[in-house]
Parts: sequence; C-alpha cells; structure tokens
Amino acid sequence: MLRYYFWRIALPLFFRKSHGLHLGSRVAMIGKPIIENKNGGSIKIGDRVRIVSKSWGTAMGVRAPSIIRTLLPGATIYIGDETGMSGACICAAKSVVIGKRVLLGSDVVIADTNFHPLTPLNRVYAPVPEPLDSDGIVIGDDVFIGARSVVLKGVTIGEGSVIGANSVVTRSIPAGVIAAGNPARVIREIP
Repeated sequence: MLRYYFWRIALPLFFRKSHGLHLGSRVAMIGKPIIENKNGGSIKIGDRVRIVSKSWGTAMGVRAPSIIRTLLPGATIYIGDETGMSGACICAAKSVVIGKRVLLGSDVVIADTNFHPLTPLNRVYAPVPEPLDSDGIVIGDDVFIGARSVVLKGVTIGEGSVIGANSVVTRSIPAGVIAAGNPARVIREIP
C-alpha cells in the first residue's frame, strides 16, 4: 500500500515577503525540496504546483530532492500554476520562467548559467572576479520535458512542445513540436 505524505510549506507571511519567496495557494510537496533565494532575488511559485522530492512520489522515482535556487542577487524564478516537477533542479543566475501546466520529468535540470568562469585559472583559483555567463530561459505553457533532460541558458521552449527523455536543449525550440537528442532537434510537429 502506497503512503502519500504531503509536506506543505507553511511559512509566515513575513518570511515569504522579506526573502523574496512567494507561494501560491495549494502548493503540494512530497518530501522536502531545497528552496534557496539569494538576497535581492525572487522566487514565485504559482497555485496548485506539485513538487516531488521522494522516489515513491512518482512512477520513475527521483535521484535527489527538487532544488529551486537563485544564484545571484536580482535573479528570478517563476513557476506557473498547475506545474509539476519530480526531482527537478532549477537554478537561475539571471531568469528562469516556466509557464502554466508544465510537466518536468524525473531529474530534469534547468540552468541559465555555466556556473563557472571559462578561463582555467579563474575556474580553479578565482584570482580575478569573472561574471557568470548567463542568459534567461523561458518555457511556455503546456510543455512536457522528459526525464533527465537538461535545458541550458538562453533557450526558449514554445508552448505545447514535448522534449524527449535525456535530451540536452541548447537552442530554442518552437511551439507545438517534439524535440529530442543531444543536442535536441525538432523531430516532428504535434498534430
């Protein structure tokens, strides 16, 4: 018999406003996600969003809890109403916008930055501050992103598109198509 435990965030209104975390109504969580917002950043999670961080909460299971994290001051993450994610990792140094009714399969990674400087010396020792190379990500309404896919900086995924499992999305994908592969390419239109 499966047991379902829903952990709902019940943070005081003061915390939500003062730390830039805004939660919609009926946000349901299975397990405890990692939600971290840097000073001056903003995370907005819409109504009826479901975040799974436990393997028994989804058919494929998850390798780790869901992570929603801004990396720099001023970075923003917006997750639209009725979106669902299972063990997803969403990191923004600039901006990640996810539309309504988006489904993120198990262990999807969405990151708008390379995370590290490109020059070898700065990667290891960071003697000279180098800004993170980042560019915003926009995922349209009703998109499905298959398990263990990666969406990289500067990408827009059009409304209603499907991204196949284990894909690496390095370029924008138009609306209403199926795309897959590494790098992801359009396979066909959705009728």
